[in-house]
Amino acid sequence: MEDKSLIQLIPIFWKRKGLILAATIGAAILTSVVMLLQPNYYRSSAIFYPASSMLLEPGMDNNQTMEYYGDDKDVDRLLSMAKSSDLINGMIEEYKLGGHYDIDGSTTKGKIKLLKKFKKLYRIQKTEFDAIDLSIEDQDPAMAQTLTQAALSKLNEKANDVIRKSQTKMKAELMASFTANNQKLQSISDSLQIVRKKHGIYDTETQGEALTNLEIKSPTSKAVRDKISNYNAGVSIVTNLESIQEELNTDLAKSSTQIQKLESSLKASPTTIHVIESASLPIEKSRPRRSLYVIGISLLTLLMTMTLVLMKENISSVLSTDQK
Repeated sequence: MEDKSLIQLIPIFWKRKGLILAATIGAAILTSVVMLLQPNYYRSSAIFYPASSMLLEPGMDNNQTMEYYGDDKDVDRLLSMAKSSDLINGMIEEYKLGGHYDIDGSTTKGKIKLLKKFKKLYRIQKTEFDAIDLSIEDQDPAMAQTLTQAALSKLNEKANDVIRKSQTKMKAELMASFTANNQKLQSISDSLQIVRKKHGIYDTETQGEALTNLEIKSPTSKAVRDKISNYNAGVSIVTNLESIQEELNTDLAKSSTQIQKLESSLKASPTTIHVIESASLPIEKSRPRRSLYVIGISLLTLLMTMTLVLMKENISSVLSTDQK
C-alpha cells in the first residue's frame, strides 16, 4: 500500500463524494429520528449543607465557638444516609414508582429492575464547595420536583431519627446515673446526720475554733476536754462525708440540667441540614442532548465511510498491480 498525502486523498474522496455524503446524511437523519423518539427528562436539584453536630448537642459548653455548618464527617454521614436502602425503598413505595415507571415490582426481577431504574435517575453527590447536591430526574418536571423535595425531607427525618435515638439513649443513661447518685446522696446524708449527732459536730468551720477558745479559758475542765476529744474523733469523718455530699450534689445538678436540655431537644424539631437551593420546578430538559448525538454519530459515520473508501481504493490498487 502506497503512502498518500492528504492532498493526494482529495481526488479519491471527491470521486466517492456521493457515497460519503449519503452515508453521513443518512446517519444524521436516522440518529435524529431515533433521538426524537426518546423522551425528555427533567432534573430537579436541591443543594444543602449539613448542620454542625454542635447545634444538636444539648449539653454544649457556652464557651465553645459556635460552628453552624458541619465538617467532612457530617457530609459523609448524610451521603451514607441518602444512599441507604431504606430511604430509597421508602421513596419507591410511598410514591408507587413501579406504576409510574411502568415496571411490575411484585416479582424479584421486577424489584431489581425498579431499584436500578430509580438509582439511575437519583443522584446524591458532594459539590466542589463541600455542599451536597441531591437531584432526581423524571419525564414529568413536577414529579421530578416532588420526588426531590420528598427525598430531602426523608433525609432530614432519617438524620433526626438517628439523633433522637442517640439523645434518648443518653437521657436514659443520665436518668439511671441520676437515680443512683440520688440514692447514694440519701445514704450519705443519713450517715452524716448520725455521725454529727454522735460526735456533736454541727459546723466544722466554726465549731473547732470555738472549742479551742473554750479550752484556753477552761484548760482544766473535764467536760471541755471530753467535747474536744469527741469532736476530734468525728471531724475527719464528717469532713469526708461533707465532701462526698457536695460532689454528689454537683453531679446531680449537672445531670438534672443535662436531662432538661435533652427533654427540650427531644420535644423540638431541629433540622440537620441547611438548604442553600431548594428543589425548583425544572423548565429545561437535562437529557437527551439530541444535537450532540446527531453531530457525534454523523462525524463518526463520515470518518468510517472515508476509511472504507480508502481501504477499497488500496485493495483495487493492489489487485491492478498484481494483474500487470
